Amino acid sequence: MCWNAITAISTALSTAAILTTGLIIFYQLREMRRGTVAQAFSTIASTLYEQKVRMARRTLMRNSKSDFTSWTQKEIDDAEITCVKYDVVGTMVRNKMIDLKMVIKKWRNSLIECYEHAQPMITAYRKNRGNDFWEDFQWLYNKAKEIKTS
Repeated sequence: MCWNAITAISTALSTAAILTTGLIIFYQLREMRRGTVAQAFSTIASTLYEQKVRMARRTLMRNSKSDFTSWTQKEIDDAEITCVKYDVVGTMVRNKMIDLKMVIKKWRNSLIECYEHAQPMITAYRKNRGNDFWEDFQWLYNKAKEIKTS
């Protein structure tokens, strides 16, 4: 066998090994990303499905008072819990730690209702704390309004 043939075979085998290694690395990275997304989603789900948080959302969604000064302390506390939780979720989504569509599909209705019912409180808080207060919750709300789920 001539040296040119041996070199060609060696080059082909090296190329195949590099391509195979690249594919394995690609699949490993994809699976690691899936695991990270699953962990982040699990964290969000366990937080939002926590009994205290679900009760807080329920209180907020039943509150139809547009005058924030007439809210009870429980209504304020529950609204704050809800806003904080959704603001954190909004931060995670906005920073691409978790997929937007996954969150919107699961919590779209709750997001929209909670933000709209919390609006009087958010407006009042922003007068003292700045317009960026709970802005990731507002961003998530805007995305939920834009994206239709089926």
